[in-house]
Amino acid sequence: MPTLKVQGVTKRYDKVLAVNNVSFEAQPGRILGFSVKWIKYA
Repeated sequence: MPTLKVQGVTKRYDKVLAVNNVSFEAQPGRILGFSVKWIKYA
């Protein structure tokens, strides 16, 4: 059974789509990390 379950997350910053329909599960006793690319826009 997952400790954390995320489904269908989408995030926008104005017109920039940062995350599109992301889903994941985190299991107990596991380390979960994310790597992202920072985008500069005007």
